[in-house]
Amino acid sequence: MRNIYPLLLCIFSFFSSFAQPYTAVSRLPLAKQHQILLQRATYAPLPQFKGTSSGPVFDTTKWQHWIDSVWGTGIPDANKLSILNTIWASIDSTYPCFVHLPMYNWDSLINAMRTEVNAGVSRGRFAAMLNHLRRYINDGHSTIYDLAVNYPSTVFPGMPLMRGESGRFGACITMLPDSTAMVYDAEPGHPFGLQPGDIVLGYNGIPWKDLVQIMLRHNLPNSVYTGSTDIATYQRMIKGVGENWYLFDTINIKKCDGTLVSFPTSYMAATRYSSMCTDQMPVPGVHKLNFTEYYYQNKSISYGLIHGTKIGYIYMMDCEDGTGNILYNAVKHLVEDSAAQSLIFDIRTNFGGSFNAYIKTFEYLTDLDNTPWVGYGERVSITDRYTMFNQPSFWYNVQDTDANSFYHPIAILVGPEAVSAGDFFQVLFRRHPWARVFGRSTAGAYGSYHPIATGQADYYASKQEVNFYDVADPTFYLSHTEYPVDQKAWLTKDSTCAGVDNVVSEAVKWINGELSVPTVSTRAVGIKVYPNPATDDVHILFSSPSSSQYTIRLCNIMGSLMVQQSASAATGKIDLHCGDLPNGTYFLTLQNSDSYRVVQKINIVH
Repeated sequence: MRNIYPLLLCIFSFFSSFAQPYTAVSRLPLAKQHQILLQRATYAPLPQFKGTSSGPVFDTTKWQHWIDSVWGTGIPDANKLSILNTIWASIDSTYPCFVHLPMYNWDSLINAMRTEVNAGVSRGRFAAMLNHLRRYINDGHSTIYDLAVNYPSTVFPGMPLMRGESGRFGACITMLPDSTAMVYDAEPGHPFGLQPGDIVLGYNGIPWKDLVQIMLRHNLPNSVYTGSTDIATYQRMIKGVGENWYLFDTINIKKCDGTLVSFPTSYMAATRYSSMCTDQMPVPGVHKLNFTEYYYQNKSISYGLIHGTKIGYIYMMDCEDGTGNILYNAVKHLVEDSAAQSLIFDIRTNFGGSFNAYIKTFEYLTDLDNTPWVGYGERVSITDRYTMFNQPSFWYNVQDTDANSFYHPIAILVGPEAVSAGDFFQVLFRRHPWARVFGRSTAGAYGSYHPIATGQADYYASKQEVNFYDVADPTFYLSHTEYPVDQKAWLTKDSTCAGVDNVVSEAVKWINGELSVPTVSTRAVGIKVYPNPATDDVHILFSSPSSSQYTIRLCNIMGSLMVQQSASAATGKIDLHCGDLPNGTYFLTLQNSDSYRVVQKINIVH
């Protein structure tokens, strides 16, 4: 039995009575719940609340009035104040992730909100205040919203609400490095003629990144899912460009060939698309799950060999499989039945779930027993927001009872839409000696989830309950931080216009380079590495001394280079000093000038 507390990363619904045409919303990852709630919206063709269809839709001078009028007064102000106090009391007393947040004056911020509520606020304004507090906390496991305001069943022109990407726009967007919004997938016959590589510049002649700031300054209710790091949340705001067409009159687009076009946003009225937006483009030979398969048929993994290669490719959309069998069986099939020589795990979108979804696969791919990787900390006191104490990390050690191993290149593709257990995937799998991470940093939501009971219908809240750390540094908590990738890569305009996923092509290029150097056993080339375990020096003995030059690298299980040297095998023996290294498991790699590589696991015990 794996003692890793899988329920810490399972997300439980606190609105189980909410009806959906999909798999029951209850007990789904929080990020997936958010997507389902966004997707329930339909677009109405008329600005129903204005009582007239004349005049421009985009009018910031009327936003505050519309926020107050669309949803009415709502519950009594005393009840609103009670909700605010209940949510903040719960967060302030136990939330463990104030670390790495800016040093806000939290007391002043909350007191200002209390003063405003006491003076009287509408339902829309109160929802916007709660969303504003959520943005300050900026946590993928901590959410605060009014269901009717933030996730309406109908969206109409002029509605004062900022929405995140849900697939209803009919075109999928990603953020380029200059904060522009690029289409990488689009439904056939889209009303705006969108195609992969097109840039959605903005609306009404104003760049979208500027409009985002305008909406934030005007404190519109905000349904953009927070990502736990500033960049992850900001990317979600940029990706929401298409979903927010109803706030504007004209959309501005730059086509792949540089042509500038504009269309009335009214073309979108009464449309209803269901696009599966995942920051991924099609990979030849590998099926990518569509909206129906994922949300209706409850499929989360698809896989295959990249066409014309022996590279196994796995899309993993969430980590809900508590048995771990789905991913394990997919990888086992690729390795044993399809003879894959390398693997790519694509989790650029992963809604989270449980560690158990991939522990069994990690054991299959490695022979690392009792592997430490993470632990978690909690608040010391309800009055001290920053001092933490750690629980034992050995609770999460991976106990490898699987005799198999796969010492071949493994690429892991990540991005800001990988959240919770999706965040943790790379933390564990980069302990494989031949793993490399490509993409952008994940969402940064390294923790668990706990609901906050508000006592009022339609008002929902949650908070992160613990804060995890990598055992490489138990004093550095991971939430709100960008876990580093080995090679930064993302979709580019040129590659997308050409129909190429640049992240995949970079990973394939690395894999092909690694496979060009064959890996052989020590026995096959007459090399002996001893003693193992070692206490001081490790000796590398060559049965046939030669003039070959070797590059020798010793890495720990986190992939950090600990020792590197070059030496000749002319004497028949090379000594590697390891007496200063801490106890643990290491990987010794020898690569010679005759273009072959030897990899040997070494244990150091002093």
